[in-house]
Amino acid sequence: MVEHMAFLYHSHSFLFVTLTISSLIAFLGASILPIFIIPILGSSLYFLIALKGFYGNNWGWTILKFSFLGMIYLTVVPAFWLATSIVISLIL
Repeated sequence: MVEHMAFLYHSHSFLFVTLTISSLIAFLGASILPIFIIPILGSSLYFLIALKGFYGNNWGWTILKFSFLGMIYLTVVPAFWLATSIVISLIL
């Protein structure tokens, strides 16, 4: 279980660092669309390769897990952000 949490933290750290660097570059005046598309695609590719390396499955099973986890992530995270925004707006 601890190994899975370390993998999760490592993957998210990579995403946050790449997005932070992209934000700094965008702040300096670069075009904003390619600056954020590249890290998101790069982080997705990194996560796919990291899943393959960490779990050692074949590519078919890895892509299936990657797709499933991506759908869950893209559903749960926005729902959490929305719920948090609603609670904060009700409190304020």
